Amino acid sequence: MKTVSRRVRGRWRYLLIAVLVTVVTLLTPPVIAATGLPPVVQAVDPASLERQGRTAYGQGDYEAAVQALTAALAAYEGQLLAQARIAAYLSLAHQQLGQWNLARTAVEEAQERLAAATVDDRAAVQGQVYETRARLSLAQGQLTLASQEFEQAAVAYDQAGLTDDASGRSRLGQIQALQAAGYHERAQRLAVALLDTLDPAPSPLRAEILRVYGDGLRLRGGPYLEAARDPLEASLAMAAALTLNTSAAYRSLGALEQALGNTEAALESYRLAGETATSDRGSLTVQVGQIPLQVEQQQWPLLTAALPTLTEQVWALGSGREALYLQLTLDRYLLELRANLDDRLVAQEQAAGESEAVAALDEELVALAAVLPPGDAIASNLLAVYDGAVRLGEDRAAAYALGYLGRLYAQTQQWEVAQTQTQAAVRLARVNNLPEVAYLFQEQLCLVSSQLGDRSAALDACGAAVQTTQELRADLASQGSNAEFDFQQDVQPIYRSYVSLLLQNEEAEPSSEDLKTARDVIESLQLAELDNFFREACLDTRAADIESLDQTAAVVYPIILSDRIEVILSLPNQPLRHYSTRVPEAEVNAALRQLQRSISDTRFSITASGPGLNVQSRARQVYDWLLAEADADLQAADIETLVFVLDGNLRNVPMAVLFDDERYLIEKYAVALTPGLQLLNPRPLAEQPLNALVAGVSLGQELRDTTWKPLPAVNDEVSTVRQQVGGKVLLNESVTNENLAEAIGTSDFPIVHIATHGTFSSDLDDTFLVTWNDTLSVEELAQLLQTSELSRDREIELLVLSACETAAGDDRAILGLAGIATRSGARSTLATLWPVFDDSTASLMGEFYQQIEQVSISKAKALQQAQIALLSSGDYAHPYYWSPFVLVGNWL
Repeated sequence: MKTVSRRVRGRWRYLLIAVLVTVVTLLTPPVIAATGLPPVVQAVDPASLERQGRTAYGQGDYEAAVQALTAALAAYEGQLLAQARIAAYLSLAHQQLGQWNLARTAVEEAQERLAAATVDDRAAVQGQVYETRARLSLAQGQLTLASQEFEQAAVAYDQAGLTDDASGRSRLGQIQALQAAGYHERAQRLAVALLDTLDPAPSPLRAEILRVYGDGLRLRGGPYLEAARDPLEASLAMAAALTLNTSAAYRSLGALEQALGNTEAALESYRLAGETATSDRGSLTVQVGQIPLQVEQQQWPLLTAALPTLTEQVWALGSGREALYLQLTLDRYLLELRANLDDRLVAQEQAAGESEAVAALDEELVALAAVLPPGDAIASNLLAVYDGAVRLGEDRAAAYALGYLGRLYAQTQQWEVAQTQTQAAVRLARVNNLPEVAYLFQEQLCLVSSQLGDRSAALDACGAAVQTTQELRADLASQGSNAEFDFQQDVQPIYRSYVSLLLQNEEAEPSSEDLKTARDVIESLQLAELDNFFREACLDTRAADIESLDQTAAVVYPIILSDRIEVILSLPNQPLRHYSTRVPEAEVNAALRQLQRSISDTRFSITASGPGLNVQSRARQVYDWLLAEADADLQAADIETLVFVLDGNLRNVPMAVLFDDERYLIEKYAVALTPGLQLLNPRPLAEQPLNALVAGVSLGQELRDTTWKPLPAVNDEVSTVRQQVGGKVLLNESVTNENLAEAIGTSDFPIVHIATHGTFSSDLDDTFLVTWNDTLSVEELAQLLQTSELSRDREIELLVLSACETAAGDDRAILGLAGIATRSGARSTLATLWPVFDDSTASLMGEFYQQIEQVSISKAKALQQAQIALLSSGDYAHPYYWSPFVLVGNWL
């Protein structure tokens, strides 16, 4: 049960965007002027009845508004245009009450009256009818239709000369509908255009457009996050200056701070949003939105005090669309808390010892567990949400309700019921083309079916989940850095669960088809991770077989699972091989971190008998996990090069250092890395004279709030490369972004060698090279290299990045190197995992270039010979000097 609860929990951020997007989006109805008359039907004069209805609506008394407007509709007998106007108002009142069938009937009646009216002056009412219909479509989740109807309303208002408030309000509704449908870029363009056309003076409409525009930037994530701050703060300032309600602006700022990881600032913004909320629903929305932040901050007493009343109030909201989604969000958080509290209590008990402070914290967790609603109460609310969603035709909400019911039954180990409910959720999501919902519950179905021992159903569900994530490739990638942990928690486990099932069969060894599928899934996971790194699906793939690339190369696919390491071995012209080692994931990751630490610091001994952490014993352990069982197969196939498609923390360890008790791996094989064969351009190094553009920065700089220390060895490195292959040199102050762009764009150098500080990170924004007076990001480097292809006769065969390093403490930092390698346009990338500021680097580079000038040698073998030369030199035998150099991409 614990395995399943860990899989299905922990989705605090990604679904918050998907479920609450329409909650944080204002569905502001058309302004209905208040007249101060009491909200009761006291007159038979149709105009008076209409005023009473508008007043009641403005005061939030929607039942009284329905009563007055219904009477006004009858009193305007024969006045078709007036009846169309009143029916539109009446539809809005029914919408506020969640009376969706009556709302639809009223707006249809408005359309009929309008169509029958023969007067010329009807554009304004036509705009009102279109807008009312659009708000009904938006409330019921018909987002594309709502966008079209808002546009029709704006056109009608323009024709009526109502170009600012009425037309602008409809354009704003169109923007909101597009955002809710995920068309963020188009919504942003419309928002900018709308702001340009409006009177620049502060106004309620302008403040709201700025807020919605800022929300759109936030939802796009990545580099747009910080850009969202200015319009959101401007919206807040304008709303405050105009004495408008500021709750929505604070709520949007809270969501932005949350996306940026500024938890305390997010909580403060949410607090202010709650204090300034003018409706119970607005206040409840803020309180629910704070739950994951309070969990992150371990604010257990606050949660314990707030949850009972909050749950009671949210569950009593009724069946309107916003209410349903708010209830779904709360129910999901309650399920997450149920799944997490036991684990937290166990962890606290293990850490407690004699500490009174920890014992008090245990009591706080126990108190929180005591106020959580029981499972049957959560189930009852989810069923009510499902029924309400069905009545509204809100298929997304209905699918979530069924899926969460399945999750609840899985938590209580009622596996058959959990399977049935989850199957129903998946079916509903697929039928209604909701892949962003389907993939979550397909994974859940995979895990539940596994618990039932139904391997076939589990494989089908996991395979479907992987396929769905591939359909969603662009959407998942575009979530950006603020969704990075969502990718790790929501997407990665799907691929790993599928591989685990494919390779583990208690009844028989995996079939050749299962092995091929598992290999393809591992490659697809690599591609998905790079898409997530770049925040867009930007990498083209093609099928490639090892035998078509290199008859003397083998590809090794290791993948770290929760209870074991699985390895698939691909040999030329042979069936795939497979072997596994039972070892917990935590133990694997600890060993890899220790090995990485020992090889990147010369204070640690090389030999097993030496003091402290030693290299060879750690390297032998990893060798046993990955390659010991492959020894005989590799030798029999006369393999000369090993190409690794690495997973997880394995990426932070240079494979060249693996040790078999006698030799390092680099002494036996040339070694290369690739994110997958699908991303290769399989051609050997062209037979042509080699020369290089060599750029080096040896002096220190102050950039990005960081002091970059001098690299004195860079001068020797640049000199060595220039002597070896010739070409053009840029040094220190000449290494500017502009000079690099010009030099690369106006030359045909097949090698670009850059020796400077740089950082590889799992965050695209923190992966960059340091130039003389600036930094060069991955995207800028890629654009620079790819633009040069238009004027070059030869491709860039090799990009060398010397003196770079992986970000400390970042387990996924090597994605930055893989990102540069795949996006730069260079066919191969040679880089360092940590900077070796010594003559050793110049020596290795000199040997590498001397080797690569030989016609018959591959880049991987040239690097192998250079590393062996350093290893054999005596002074540089420690892996610190020779192992950080890794070749990524095409090894030929």
